[in-house]
Amino acid sequence: MFVYFLSLVLGINISQPKTESPKMLVRVYNTTIAELQQYDIAGCEFGKWVDIIVSQEELGKLGKGFSIVLPDFEKYLESAKADYPTYTEFTTKMNTIASTYPSIAKLYAIGKTVEGKDILVLKISDNVNTDENEPSFLIMGNQHADEWPGLVIPLNFADTLTKKYSSDTHIANLVNSREFWIIPCSNPDGYAYSHDGGNATWRKDRQTPAMDPNRNWNGSCNGEIAGEWGGRAVFGTTQITFCGYAPFQDSGVKHISNFLKTIDVNIIVSYHTYSRTVLWPWGYKSDATPDGALMSQIGGQLASAIGSYSGQQIYAYVGGGVTGGSDDWLYGHALEVEGENMLAYSVEACNTANPTGSILATEVSNNLKGLFFLADTANYVKNTLTTKIKAPEIQAIDSVSPNFSIKWEKQPADKYELQEYKTMTLNTDDAESDRGWWTLEGFSLATTQKHSGSKSYFSGRSNGTITAMTSNYPLPKVDSITFWVWVYHENNVDWMWFEVSKEGKEWDMVDSFTGTHNTWTRKSYPFPAGYKSLYIRFRNAYDAGTAQLGVYIDDIYPVPTYGTIATISNAITDTSYYITSKPYGKYWYNVRGNNSRGWGNWGELEEVNVGNVGVTYSQTSEQEFVLKCNSIASTKPVNIEYNLPANCKTKLNIYDITGKLVKTILDKEQNKGLNKVTLNTESLVSGVYFVSLETPVFNKHTKFILIK
Repeated sequence: MFVYFLSLVLGINISQPKTESPKMLVRVYNTTIAELQQYDIAGCEFGKWVDIIVSQEELGKLGKGFSIVLPDFEKYLESAKADYPTYTEFTTKMNTIASTYPSIAKLYAIGKTVEGKDILVLKISDNVNTDENEPSFLIMGNQHADEWPGLVIPLNFADTLTKKYSSDTHIANLVNSREFWIIPCSNPDGYAYSHDGGNATWRKDRQTPAMDPNRNWNGSCNGEIAGEWGGRAVFGTTQITFCGYAPFQDSGVKHISNFLKTIDVNIIVSYHTYSRTVLWPWGYKSDATPDGALMSQIGGQLASAIGSYSGQQIYAYVGGGVTGGSDDWLYGHALEVEGENMLAYSVEACNTANPTGSILATEVSNNLKGLFFLADTANYVKNTLTTKIKAPEIQAIDSVSPNFSIKWEKQPADKYELQEYKTMTLNTDDAESDRGWWTLEGFSLATTQKHSGSKSYFSGRSNGTITAMTSNYPLPKVDSITFWVWVYHENNVDWMWFEVSKEGKEWDMVDSFTGTHNTWTRKSYPFPAGYKSLYIRFRNAYDAGTAQLGVYIDDIYPVPTYGTIATISNAITDTSYYITSKPYGKYWYNVRGNNSRGWGNWGELEEVNVGNVGVTYSQTSEQEFVLKCNSIASTKPVNIEYNLPANCKTKLNIYDITGKLVKTILDKEQNKGLNKVTLNTESLVSGVYFVSLETPVFNKHTKFILIK
């Protein structure tokens, strides 16, 4: 047999006696993947046929036109194993690449699986130990354990980049100007079990219960409940596409998603098998993404670069939409949450399951052409695709005097909007009327069940539907969140989730509800760690089967309302704003940024207590801090004097009348005592200016008028 794998001599046959009839590879005609979701889908040619893996018993119940491609599919896969590396050979190769080419390759272990295997990431770049501002390209493979070419193609790409770096000008230029991140094996436990362990048709991970990693990502992150994880998912643990009981539950998905939050990536491609197709989001609906035109253009070019491949949106691949796939989360999270200009693709390589010999060699060679095309294209994506503005985080403020500065992290925004909330009331929503506190998507007020009064919020009940109710106002940090719930669902089939979010795009699950609990139960949860403020959502999903009585929710506390929500300014071009003469009280502020794609998401609320400073600094009072300057100045410099009663970190800023930072005069540790600074006003125009003396505890402010 011809043996192909990176010039290594491979092949360990592990055979197990068969005690039942072998599984067959069967080609079903004039059907879609959506119609065959209950089967193990091996591959397809869109619009023509779908290959499924079935037992003799399942074949007898198929009821569709078919032909048998391989009568003993497992035997074929066993014979194909020699052309693919064992798990140990894979890890050895990754380590060998890193140790042989240490100047351009570095191996990272970003987390362990449930069986203790490392998720390995290989970085390839000229300054491999430095995070450079270069186009970045991530290649990921083998989410599905039985799709062995998905491991071989990325591994060959890593081998090619490093081996030919010193001899191929094109490759050298790419490595010198790009950052490559390569994860050939996203599902190490599953691959070892499938390839090495004699379970060649195994698709899932090896957790309990085992799940499909490519149904376990956290949804589209674009605010649409239809795109969220679990919305159109399969919850039967024995089914091949079981999505898990929570997003990011699969260890590989969890570690890779966490890793991606630490780096910027411009293009990501994931490798699967088989249909010779390039796919892109959305996967849950037929509408294009906000970058659909560019995504389609590059996807089509990628298919052409590989050769004999077609390109199309993921939605067409599954026929009826799917949630929890990697591409939807990778793209949606980058755009909506991280503010990264990134495109995501999947390649369904090959036109047979785990090909061998020259067929495998040709598939690998052709897909390397596609990878080099994407590597070239990463620069275009980085420099021309405009992303949304990430929600800015306001620096912690706590207690201040009536004159203070709001500051936030810099984002690539053209301008910012600052919003102020005040006079907050924490309410109990008894569901007796719609007070405008929630966005209801399928939920409604009903009298069928109630914990108090005469009504409660009802999820609705209809096969295959997804409903939600989402709070309209952000909730600042409180001790706990409580509500009463009544559940009557098909156990582990239909679900309701209680979720929270910082910006209303990516949601974290707090709790889940299923089964028959036809009694009212009080639920109470501490305010989640890591949140300054949050939005609340109740989300319900029915499968396509029987819909039971549903879910009712009542007496939710606390639901915030505010006496005033006001825009301070929506034309701020700096990353700070100076507020003066604010009456004593408690306020909350948040910020969002704007660019050519419009306004980004609001950041979390930052609580500010005005007038209630409350603490001392080295037993000193605010009165011991002195700040003064000549109040009217012409062309002469402004002389500023300030007294510090203790050694402390000191910042002296100048703001104009709009609150824009004009100049930072000093920012350093200073000794106690009287200090003098001269401000040169040559670059300033006539107007009113504020001098701000800022220390870790007290701030002092004064103003001067410049007349020229």
